[in-house]
Amino acid sequence: MKYQSNILESTPWSISIDLWSDFSKIAKQIMLNAGLKGVRDDHAVYEYYNFTKRMIEPLPRKVFKSQEFQCPVEYEQALSEFVSHVECGDNLQGYLSDKILYADKTDDLLNDWNIHHFHLTRRFREDGFAKRSDYEIFAWVTSKAMYLIQIYPHKKDYLYSTQEMIKIIHTNWPELLENYHMKGVQCLTEEIDDEMYNKIREAHISTAVQIVENEVYCLMGGGYMSNGASGEAMRISIRWHNRMRECEKMLKANKNIIFEFIQSARGKVDRNLEICLLTADSLDNITVIERKNRVGIQMLLKDGKFRFFILEDMLNGRI
Repeated sequence: MKYQSNILESTPWSISIDLWSDFSKIAKQIMLNAGLKGVRDDHAVYEYYNFTKRMIEPLPRKVFKSQEFQCPVEYEQALSEFVSHVECGDNLQGYLSDKILYADKTDDLLNDWNIHHFHLTRRFREDGFAKRSDYEIFAWVTSKAMYLIQIYPHKKDYLYSTQEMIKIIHTNWPELLENYHMKGVQCLTEEIDDEMYNKIREAHISTAVQIVENEVYCLMGGGYMSNGASGEAMRISIRWHNRMRECEKMLKANKNIIFEFIQSARGKVDRNLEICLLTADSLDNITVIERKNRVGIQMLLKDGKFRFFILEDMLNGRI
């Protein structure tokens, strides 16, 4: 996108900028570096947040087991090894489905109930992924803990829509569900069994889970769109798109301040600015650089401030 002066302005100027495109390219490169396949240019930001939602960051976590948790005797060693990996903060990718490597793939169970599932096994393929196991571990994962809900056989009917998992979470760790409690809703108008819930999920229709009267929960995993896309990842992508466009407008509105800084720092100004994204640490902390005059601008949006710097200072570690 290019903004430029009009004929009524005495000093010509222009700003070439497309921060959303820059952000998309950064997201795409991160995914390619991680070995993801099928990354699409026009969906890169969504796919990045869809990937980070499915992937579990390698961090040491405490492991808690529900009082209902049971492990087949012949799989106890496999479970012990899995728990050790979790507690040590090892990469758990091998226990996940190999679909994790495809940028556009989604996990309906995760998007609906925020529950991850892992293959319970000690046998792994040459590429590091688990060979198909007879059992799977179902868990709620945070940055500090993994809550082991239950182990179910892979052949269980309606495995991924087993509402008993939500009931187990409610019994053992009700605080995990508190933010998703539909207060004031006493009960659903129709009782939904696991088979019906499975059909509803296949149609990507978001619905609630009732534990007992006055205990109805919904959208624990952020929900999904009608095409199956992660609702949470889509909302994050939209927020970033809007923020990037807002930043472009702010930079354009404050062009004279930018010109003044360049003049004081460089002694002269090229008024045909070429601005690109450098980093986006958060929605409130975004840094851009202007290529022609070799300056940077940190946008501290929560505080309503700009922080200017020259690129040489950044490259030499002086800022």
